[in-house]
Amino acid sequence: MSYIEVQYPAEKAAFYKLLKEQVALYTGEESAQTAVLANAASVLAQAFPEANWVGFYLIEGEELVLGPFQGKPAVSRIGYGKGVCGTAWREDRSQVVEEVSCFAGHIACDCNTHSEIVIPLRRADGRMWGVLDMDSVLPGHFTEADRAGLEDIVPLLDRSEGENPVLRALHERKSVRAYTGEPVTGAEKEAILAAACAAPTAGNQQLYTILDITDQAVKDALAVSCDNQPFIAKASAVFVFCADCQKWYDAFRSGGCDPRLPGAGDLMLAVTDCAIAAQNAVTAAESLGLGSCYIGDIMERCEVHRELLHLPDYVFPAVMLVIGRPTRQQRERPKPRRCALEHIVHENAYRVMDGGELREMLACQAGERPYEEWLAAFCARKYQSDFSREMTRSVEAYLKAFGGER
Repeated sequence: MSYIEVQYPAEKAAFYKLLKEQVALYTGEESAQTAVLANAASVLAQAFPEANWVGFYLIEGEELVLGPFQGKPAVSRIGYGKGVCGTAWREDRSQVVEEVSCFAGHIACDCNTHSEIVIPLRRADGRMWGVLDMDSVLPGHFTEADRAGLEDIVPLLDRSEGENPVLRALHERKSVRAYTGEPVTGAEKEAILAAACAAPTAGNQQLYTILDITDQAVKDALAVSCDNQPFIAKASAVFVFCADCQKWYDAFRSGGCDPRLPGAGDLMLAVTDCAIAAQNAVTAAESLGLGSCYIGDIMERCEVHRELLHLPDYVFPAVMLVIGRPTRQQRERPKPRRCALEHIVHENAYRVMDGGELREMLACQAGERPYEEWLAAFCARKYQSDFSREMTRSVEAYLKAFGGER
C-alpha cells in the first residue's frame, strides 16, 4: 500500500479521529509486531511535523529497549524509573512534559528537544509492554488533549494475540511477594494442582507428595521458619512439594517385595520430579492471572519442618510455592534480566569460563555498581549468609536417612 498524504485538521477531536483512522489503515492487517510499530511511528511522524523523534521502547526485563522509530539515533536502553520513559513505566501512567530541561533525570538524545510525551502500551489484561515516546522542538507542544488522543490510539498496536501464549507467559512470569488479599478460588487451586500432577515424571512414579497448607497456624509458623518472610502467611495458597521416596518404599514392602533402602540417587530423582511438578503449577497459576513465589528456605530447619509437617525419614521438602493475586505494583514490577544464552548454553560439553567471561555474563546483574563491589556484596548476602549455611546443614541432616543399601 502506497502512502497517501492527508491534511490533518487543527481541531483536536477531528485531528485524532483522522489520525486513528490512518494508524488503523497502515497497521490493521499486519500481524508482525515490529512492522506494526514501524508503520505507526511513520504515520505519527507525518502527523506531527514539529516532532523531531517518534518511536517506541519495549519492556525487556528491567529495561526499556529501543524499538522502531523515526528521528535521530537514540539511547538503546532505559532503566526502570529513568528519564521520562522509565518514569512512565514506574508510575504506570502517561507523562506530558512541557520543557524537558525542567524534568529531573531527563535523558537527552537531541539538544533541539523541548517537550515530550510518553504513553504506556498495554496488553488486553492491562499489563505494560512498552511505551510510545514523542519529542518536539517546541516548548509545551503536547497537551492533555494529545495524551487522551494518543491513549485512545495505542491499543491498536498490540499484536500479542498472534504470539505463542505459553512462551509469552514463561518470559513474563516473575516472583510475586505481595497480594491483594482476594482469595484463590477452589476451582483455581484444583486446576493448579491438576496441572502439577500432569507434569513429566520418572517412570510415571510421581515421586512427590504435595502438602496443601490450609491451616493458618501452619502458614504463620512457615513464615517464621522460612527466614521470617511475612508474605508467606498472607498468601492465599501455600504448597510444599515433597520429594517422596517413602511411599514407593512402603508400597514395595507391603506388596511382599524386599526393597533396598532409598539412596541418594533415589532422592535426586524425586527432587527432579518435584521441581518439574512445581514449575507446572507456577505456569498454571500464571495462566490464571495469579502470582507465585518459590521459597527455597523450606529446605532449612530440618528438625523444625520434620516436626511441623510430620515428615518421615524418606521425605524431603524440596520446594515451597506461595500463590496469590498480585497487587498492581507487583504486576508492573520489572522482571530481572537473565544472563545471555551464550553463557548459559554450552555446546556438547561443559566449558569452564574465565574471569572475563564471568564478568561479561554477570554484568547485567551488577547494573551501574562496580562489578567487584556488587559481587562482594552478593557473595556476602547470599552465598556466605547464615541462611545459606543453615540450608547446607539442614540438607545434610535430611541426607543421613539416605545412606544406601541395607
